[in-house]
Amino acid sequence: MNKKLIGLFAALIMVTGIAAPAHAAGLTSSQVSAIIGLLRSFGADSSVISNVQVALGGTATSESNQAFCHTFGNDLTVGSRGSDVSALNQALASSGIDISNNGASFDENVAADVVTFQTKYGIRQTGYVGPMTRAKLNSLYKCGYVTYSPMPVITSTPIVTPTPTPVEPTISTSNAYTLVWTAASATAPAPTITEISSKGQSAGYVVAGKTAYVTGTGLGNGKTLITIDGNSILTAPSSDTLVTFTTPTFPTYPAMLNVSVTNSAGLTSSTYSLTVSAPPAPTITMIGAKDPNPTTGAVLIAWQTSAVANVSLDMICTPGSISFTTDKGNAPTCEKGGVWYWQNQNNGSVLVTPSGNTTLITVPLTLTVYNPNGTPTNQKQTLYVTFPRII
Repeated sequence: MNKKLIGLFAALIMVTGIAAPAHAAGLTSSQVSAIIGLLRSFGADSSVISNVQVALGGTATSESNQAFCHTFGNDLTVGSRGSDVSALNQALASSGIDISNNGASFDENVAADVVTFQTKYGIRQTGYVGPMTRAKLNSLYKCGYVTYSPMPVITSTPIVTPTPTPVEPTISTSNAYTLVWTAASATAPAPTITEISSKGQSAGYVVAGKTAYVTGTGLGNGKTLITIDGNSILTAPSSDTLVTFTTPTFPTYPAMLNVSVTNSAGLTSSTYSLTVSAPPAPTITMIGAKDPNPTTGAVLIAWQTSAVANVSLDMICTPGSISFTTDKGNAPTCEKGGVWYWQNQNNGSVLVTPSGNTTLITVPLTLTVYNPNGTPTNQKQTLYVTFPRII
């Protein structure tokens, strides 16, 4: 039955192809391929297929080129077996690769030949038949495709239609014209605060008097307004994602703080809540005395603390025995208790000069650090200075 259908179908095509070649030439390449594929699916002889292909306006494809076809639908690697491996060996041989050492299973020899195939067609050399290698194999040997060489096409010289010369538009100067346009507006996103913290603190925690680091997006590259509990300060951000401010101090700790950021475009972030802890108490890092002046016997006393603090220096002395001059130019005396105060400093000095003493004089000097509320801390050190005789 199939052979009768094939014969009838082929005869019909042959008759229409010979009697009316212009009609056959109107078929597209894909339509011809579909007809040839249909004949192959019915098991038509190669001679029938060749005659039909010629009748449809093309040249027949060499049967030797179409003797092998296989559609590769599975990845193959070492250990694979079956019809896909056999077809792979045949495809490699058809591509001019020596497969004399290959067997029925995918082994190292087959993998080496696959590398040769991949090298030939510019595919990454893995020895594994994956999607890219299968795509190339199928483009060469997939079943159902026929190479069709169409008859030469006779082209005619196109008729060129002259392009009209454009006419420049003119606007009369005697008339008034109104131009109206609408500008599209784009709303930039408001800045966002991702985190606020002091150095060494967790997110949401800052230390009074220390720098607070604000990270986020859209903070602005110009001037940024930071609002802290309703009070605004203007600062220059380091970048669009970082801005800093100095954490204010409070009478008591811990304290709560609400912060928002307004960028240079006038857009404001949501409020970020912070917990403020007390600043660490300053510590005395140095108190010492230089060697006495060989002429006057004066001794320079210097001190330093870890942070800005209020500091006092108590000197126990006999009135008239020594004189003092501070780094601020002040002159406390023993008659007034020999006490001097420094406020909001982290270093200072005082020059102590004996006043014509004829014996050695030892003077204790005690440095004390105070809290912001005026109460002394446990930071206290005493230095004993002995002054030579002045003859």
